[in-house]
Amino acid sequence: MKTKAFRIFTVLAILLVLVTMVACKNEVKEQPQAASAEIPSESEGSLAENFDMEKDSATIQKVFTDLFSLIGNLSGSSKDVDTETTVKATGELSFKAADNKEALSVAATTVKVSIDEVATEVDIPAAEILYSGFSGSATLDGAGSKDGTIEAEINYSAKRDGGEMTAYKIVVKDFDFDKIELYVAGSEPALEKNSKENAAEYYYAQAIFFDCIAKLQATFTNASVQINAEDGVVYDIAFNGGFNVDIEDLNLEAILGDADVNPFSVGSFEISNLDLSIAATINGQTINGKVCLKNFGFIIGFAEDEETVDGTTTTTVSTVSIQVDYEKVSASANYGGAVVLNVESSDNHFKVDIVTTKVKDTADPNKNSSKTTFNVDLYSKLGLGLKVNENSVGFVAGFDIDVKDVKFKDLDLDKNIEVEPKAATINGRYVNPQLFYEVTKSIIEGMVKED
Repeated sequence: MKTKAFRIFTVLAILLVLVTMVACKNEVKEQPQAASAEIPSESEGSLAENFDMEKDSATIQKVFTDLFSLIGNLSGSSKDVDTETTVKATGELSFKAADNKEALSVAATTVKVSIDEVATEVDIPAAEILYSGFSGSATLDGAGSKDGTIEAEINYSAKRDGGEMTAYKIVVKDFDFDKIELYVAGSEPALEKNSKENAAEYYYAQAIFFDCIAKLQATFTNASVQINAEDGVVYDIAFNGGFNVDIEDLNLEAILGDADVNPFSVGSFEISNLDLSIAATINGQTINGKVCLKNFGFIIGFAEDEETVDGTTTTTVSTVSIQVDYEKVSASANYGGAVVLNVESSDNHFKVDIVTTKVKDTADPNKNSSKTTFNVDLYSKLGLGLKVNENSVGFVAGFDIDVKDVKFKDLDLDKNIEVEPKAATINGRYVNPQLFYEVTKSIIEGMVKED
């Protein structure tokens, strides 16, 4: 039962989305007396020394026992379901991209086009394309559909190889971008896609599309997604906000063709502002949550360095770097007042390097080798406030990971992560944060092992 309880406890975390990265400050009462899900104040609780090992441990035990029991009842009362996960999306999305200042260079290539259901190779000439006015909107409509549908219209003007500026329109009708129609100068119908004559036009349209994605600004309005999971849980997510994309050194040959090179050097995905309300319905009972992201940034970069020694041994080091930053993320979850959860974070820094080193020796193939290691640099100050029925606990701690040149199998959070307890409360009363952490960790580990 505790496996189910622990799994559904994860639902609460899912409702917080980035439960480990939240940065919203809660006011703390000067003399808190009652159970509440407020996050402790580090300044007020860092010097607390009192901790009644018997009574306080029993309270912590009850908080998590009641929590797992509540969640276990939700899980245990569920009926067996045999359904596929379905997704329904609705809402409006508007987007635009900056005009290119210099012509987009598209290299000559060969593509395969399905003509009369036969794959036929078609040569695409090199081109220099200047475009402007890239903008569009999309309507998400997943009613009655397993995967949902999208109706997007994109308008822009382009001229090829110094020719005349021509108006174009792209219409996208599915999330997989298989159903794409291209219109030229407002003409009807769309250009036939599977033909030798129009293969280049469609290829150039794709090149422009991806080039614009590399500098996209987008805004959601009244958007929502409903996910009916295989286990019968229904997730309803509503959101408003926007995001920006900024990609440097985009390689169209890697994206549109088969070139075995990095698709770009550095790319960033930034959410300027995004508000989400989330509800998870389990057997007719609902857990509600809210998440707010502000200036959230995700950066990914690719780098490759190659060195040849003695003319026979070549060492190639490929690095994928991932970094996450944000100004503010706030979140909360509530289950009928019986369970209230808040999480917060600040001083966040997170970066991961995935380094693959390949050695190729043309003189002695036995010396060929390949290995992948990780560098992880994380620091975040996390706070949690949890109320279950008539009891509550709160905790603030710093979490730090700094490992270098470690293989994936050797990554061990229990060993690699350093936890610095900073403040803790039990039913609103400040207690010794180190003892609170040790007791809570022992209780949770014991409950998991019992299963």
